[in-house]
Amino acid sequence: MGKTGNIATLEQKKCLVCGEDYDTGNILLDRRLKESFEMHTLTGSGVCKTCSKEDEGYRPLLEFDVDKSEFIKGELVGPYLTGRVIHIKNEAFEKIFDMELDDSVNFNFVELGVIENLEDLMKDTEDEI
Repeated sequence: MGKTGNIATLEQKKCLVCGEDYDTGNILLDRRLKESFEMHTLTGSGVCKTCSKEDEGYRPLLEFDVDKSEFIKGELVGPYLTGRVIHIKNEAFEKIFDMELDDSVNFNFVELGVIENLEDLMKDTEDEI
């Protein structure tokens, strides 16, 4: 991709679930007003709308390995993803984790074993029905 010769660019992120780049809907501007941007600029990672299933009322939980992840000053900056993902209803998330959803993000990281525990919980619930 060549330079567009613009002072603005369309922000994109890489989806942690499917690996595709997706548009965030944000426009980024060069503060120096230099024509330095390509058409799209990748600024980080997240979960695309398709993989998040947020329109259907779900929250994706992405499993990561704490021991293999990178932390700076106690903050997770480089999660080592295991590839395991589970989607749970927003209402179930709030009840199970006893916390409100953070609307500024459309996914959550969970430690090893959490997804397995949730699958066991769902299996136990299905057995009772």
